[in-house]
Amino acid sequence: MYEEATAPSKPNDWINLKAYQLGDAQRLSELISKADKVEIELTEHHPTKPGARVPVLRKMTQNVTTNAVKTRLGKMASKFLEDNYDRQGYVAKLTKIAGLDVDQLADAGAHFDAGGIRVTEKNGDSRLLTPDNARDVFTYDRTDLQRSDEDWLKTALNRLKGHLSEGTDIFDGLTD
Repeated sequence: MYEEATAPSKPNDWINLKAYQLGDAQRLSELISKADKVEIELTEHHPTKPGARVPVLRKMTQNVTTNAVKTRLGKMASKFLEDNYDRQGYVAKLTKIAGLDVDQLADAGAHFDAGGIRVTEKNGDSRLLTPDNARDVFTYDRTDLQRSDEDWLKTALNRLKGHLSEGTDIFDGLTD
């Protein structure tokens, strides 16, 4: 999470905080490469009136079995996090990565207008990554973040060593 603060213009004004969701491209690629199951999911919606719920007309799923394709999808998903990512052409790119021919699909009457990368982890959790939700969908595994108190203290002490005045002692709590 990234926070941006605007300084108050007058002494008694409130500080204006804005929070922005940040993504982690490396973690997103890792999520795809280590997933138990990866699929490319393409969807065609039935046209409706504006504001109405859009029913799914057709859905197609392609299993991804090779590491090379997972790597390509990881790179693509990492680009989903960029603010200037071209959201218009991503369905055609997914179709191409799946090894499908857009023209042949169109000739057969399939006009996919949405899609994403479905990632299923070993614990059964499944997520569909799209350019619109990539920042929100992936999360960190809590076990990756949870460190022992001793490891946390060692890391903190190593970071502080160069920033403290010479001669400053730190009780490290690790020795008796």
